[in-house]
Amino acid sequence: MTDGSGQQINPIKQEIQTFLERSALQGMSEKELLAEIAGALLARSEERSDPIVDQPIDENAVIQEKTLLYPPSDRVYIYRHKGQNWYYRERSGEDQTGPYYNGASLGVGTNKQSALEQAHIWHLKGTKRKNAGVLRQSLNTTELIRRYEEFQQKRIKLITKRGLTQESFDAKFQKLSYWQEYIKEKGFEHKPLHEIPKDIGMVFAEWVDDRPKQVYKDKPRSVETINAVVGAAQALYWWAIDKTYINSDHMPKFKRLDSISKDESEERDCLWEDEWHQLEDHLLQQWKDKNQKEITRAINGQTYWYFKLLYSTGMRLREVNNLRWNQVTTPIHEKGRRKEILRSIYIGKTKTGRKRTITCEVAYIFNGLHKIYQDRGIEIDRKSDTRVFFKLHTNRYDLDSWVTDKTMVDRLDKAMKETGLYQKLEKEMPPRRITPNSARHYVATYKKVNENWDWDKIALFLGHEPEMTRRRYSKVTSAMLSAKEEIGTGLAAIEQAVFK
Repeated sequence: MTDGSGQQINPIKQEIQTFLERSALQGMSEKELLAEIAGALLARSEERSDPIVDQPIDENAVIQEKTLLYPPSDRVYIYRHKGQNWYYRERSGEDQTGPYYNGASLGVGTNKQSALEQAHIWHLKGTKRKNAGVLRQSLNTTELIRRYEEFQQKRIKLITKRGLTQESFDAKFQKLSYWQEYIKEKGFEHKPLHEIPKDIGMVFAEWVDDRPKQVYKDKPRSVETINAVVGAAQALYWWAIDKTYINSDHMPKFKRLDSISKDESEERDCLWEDEWHQLEDHLLQQWKDKNQKEITRAINGQTYWYFKLLYSTGMRLREVNNLRWNQVTTPIHEKGRRKEILRSIYIGKTKTGRKRTITCEVAYIFNGLHKIYQDRGIEIDRKSDTRVFFKLHTNRYDLDSWVTDKTMVDRLDKAMKETGLYQKLEKEMPPRRITPNSARHYVATYKKVNENWDWDKIALFLGHEPEMTRRRYSKVTSAMLSAKEEIGTGLAAIEQAVFK
């Protein structure tokens, strides 16, 4: 081959020159261009260098003007969809011998030359990923979750709404552990993602529902909890698609459970006033028992003040578990005795996303906790970001962590059994199940019954919507108010009544 002046043209040099003139490569650095050239040469070495071959056009077919990129191999080709825009299609599998992926629009309209250039670029990028060991189909579920975890870890921020909080991160991957266990049980632990049947997710929700629980064992999982687990698995695959580890053809089909009625889902159990005082007295006695070891008494003291705070404020467990000393302040608008006994607790991040400040008579609770820590030789700066509740050990303490929810459930159950309350509530029909979160419902109920708070005030105190608060608690409170008026001797006398 010669140019217009009769000079011989090197075909390989000419091909490289043509390759470098592609618009997609403009603006790249020298290093990036060398990488693209290397990828192109590698791809050419794997394919025959025959000229591009068109296949006959069938005007009635969906796939028209099919053009092989590397004939005679049909592993990669472009085609016009119903005679209109150009699409790219390639076979799946590491050696491109599997079924075809769905065609993807090249985004160049009807221009065939542009379609060919774009198709070569797509194939070269795929080849580079393959040789880098990042071929999407080689991933199994464990590796996918590992990469997802690495990605999410980089999003963790201390400031809410600036990324992912540590608590949200932990909750996300606790949910994903169910999917990993499920895949393992089904025998697909080491299977590439594209070889796992798509309908695997259809019965995942039912599988989660049947799993034994670690806490609250006598109570089934809520539909909301199960669907949240399914949603976490679904989000994992959407992320994988976005990262091109898989395509939409490999997305499992997930089915969620139908939601139960609001009346059923929002019914809550709580202690009655005399029952709470019975439990409260028992927790206090456990703390003051001088026959216990000092470390045991200190832990019992923490437990006592923990439940006192729950039953005084109605705070969510996560809010109490993560409470810091600098969130607790003296109300600036109060004076005299009220200024001494009241404390304002600022809740900056909540389940519903609402910020709120709780002001109530809880100064003695924080003073009591501070005294326990002082007696253990622990210096606490009450204006610092230090946890209010943290782990105590015999000869040390851990300011960075608090016990698990299950630990507090176990402590509550133990105290309930020692007082006989657990056995009593089990005999009721239906049985009442009391958990640490029951304190929240106790506060809402008795603010209405004993202090005649309106629903708007209760909602603001708890961080709820007023309508939801009214719907959730009105049934039990109206029955208790009626009973209180008829008996006239206070709620403590209504010993056997269970209002549902």
